[in-house]
This record gives sequence, structure tokens and C-alpha cells, in this order.
Amino acid sequence: MTIVYITGGGDYHHARPDCPGITGGQKTADVHSWTAHPVEEVPLSEARQRGKAEACTKCRGASLMSGSA
Repeated sequence: MTIVYITGGGDYHHARPDCPGITGGQKTADVHSWTAHPVEEVPLSEARQRGKAEACTKCRGASLMSGSA
């Protein structure tokens, strides 16, 4: 089972919880007083079901880990 990282406010899944795509989004939310959603560790299949099928372009999401995106 491939594990990825997502947030409620993001559009992509990530390979690492410290991906710049996640941390940058969290910082942007803080600056604008938006809700910074917590990072969730989920199976890739769940991320896809939740609308985050595309891999992050910064960390490449699951594509580098398992050959599937």
C-alpha cells in the first residue's frame, strides 16, 4: 500500500509531509489568516477518492515512490 500526504485545502498528494508544496501552502494560509488544514497520512487510493489524484509537482507525490500516480 502506498502512503501519501494530503491536506484538506490542497489539490495534490505528496510523497513527504515536509514537501515544500505542503509547507508553502501552510505558510500562505497563515499569512492570509486562512485555515491551515492539518497534514494527513492516507493511502494513495483514499487520496484519489478525495480528489487529490495528481501528484505534487515539487515532490512528485507517489509517482517516484511506486511508479503510480
